[in-house]
Amino acid sequence: MVSREEKGNNFIDEFEIKGKKFYFKEMSEWSLYRSSYVEAWQSAFQRNEMQESLEWMLDTKLNKTYLIEDSEGVIASAYSLLMNKCLVNKKSVNIGLCNNVFCNKKYFRYKLFDLISHLSLEKASKDYNFAYGFPNRLAIRGHQRVGWDLPNPVKLFLCESSNKTNNTFTNISSEIRELNSLNEEDVNQFCERISFLSKRIAEKINNTRISKSFDYYFWRFFERNSLLDRDYYVCFNDNAICFFSVFKPNPQLNILDFQWLDNKSCISIISKLSMFIKKHSLPGFRFINKDLFDLLISETPNLNFKILDKIPLIVYEFNKRNEFNEKSINFSFSDYDVY
Repeated sequence: MVSREEKGNNFIDEFEIKGKKFYFKEMSEWSLYRSSYVEAWQSAFQRNEMQESLEWMLDTKLNKTYLIEDSEGVIASAYSLLMNKCLVNKKSVNIGLCNNVFCNKKYFRYKLFDLISHLSLEKASKDYNFAYGFPNRLAIRGHQRVGWDLPNPVKLFLCESSNKTNNTFTNISSEIRELNSLNEEDVNQFCERISFLSKRIAEKINNTRISKSFDYYFWRFFERNSLLDRDYYVCFNDNAICFFSVFKPNPQLNILDFQWLDNKSCISIISKLSMFIKKHSLPGFRFINKDLFDLLISETPNLNFKILDKIPLIVYEFNKRNEFNEKSINFSFSDYDVY
C-alpha cells in the first residue's frame, strides 16, 4: 500500500485488488462527493430514497467519512463516524457513532468491508477513544470480524397507555410544544438547556456516560430535513426536557431523548405524555432509556411495560484499556440516526 497526498485531504492510500487500483481517503467536503456517494449508497442498499437524510447525516462538521474509490472516482465503499462526547471516570473523551458502512454492489466480490473497516478505524484512532453502533443484524458478524465487541443488546420498551394518569407530583407543571413552532431563540435555549442537563447528569455518575453537546442536539433535532411520516415535539419543565416524535402511518410515540435532574420533574413529564397519548389515541410510548425504565418501574406502578425488541449494540475501544462500560450508558433513540 502506497500513501500520497492529495489537495483537500491529509492522505490517500493506494492499493490494488484483482488487478484494479483503489484509493482510500477521508472525505473532505460533502458537496464534492454528494452525487457519487448517493449513487454508491443506493447501489449498496438497493434503495432510491434517503438522499435528503444522507445530506443531513453527512454534511455536518460532526461527521467523519472515509472512502475507497476506484481509479475513475467511483465510490466502492464508505465508513462513517459521527462525533459525540463521552464522560469516562469524569474525563471527557470523543466517542463515534458508526453509521452508513457499505460496499457498492459493483464491488461486492472484492471483500472491501473488512478493508475499509480496518483502514477507517486505524485513521479514526487519532480522533476517537471509543466508538459504538447499532448495526443491522446481517452486518454484525462482519463488524466482529474486524474487532468490534458485541455486548448485551439494548432493550426496546413499550409503556402501554393507561386510563389512570399518574397524579403523582402534579404540582410541577410541564408543557409540550411542536418543534416546527419554535423560533430561533427557543431553539437555542432548548439546545443549551438539554446539553447542560446531559453534561450535568453525566458528571454526577462516576462511570461511562454519553454527554451530548449543543452542536449535537442542534444537528439532531433542528438541522434534520422535514419528514412527512412523523412530527417532533419537546416536553419540558424547569428541571427536565424530553424530545419525542409521533409517527403517522402506524401511530406511535417514541421518546428520543430525556434528561432530568430529579424524579419529580421526570414524572411530571411522563404525566404530560400520558395525557398527550390519551388525547391522540396512541397505544403508549416506546423508549430505550434504561434509567427511565428503572425509575418508572419504581415510581409509577399503574403503568404497564413490555419489551418489544432487543437492538444489537457493537462497541469498539481504540486504546484497548477496557475503560468503556457500555452497561452504564443510558442510550436513547437520539444516540443514533434512525429515529
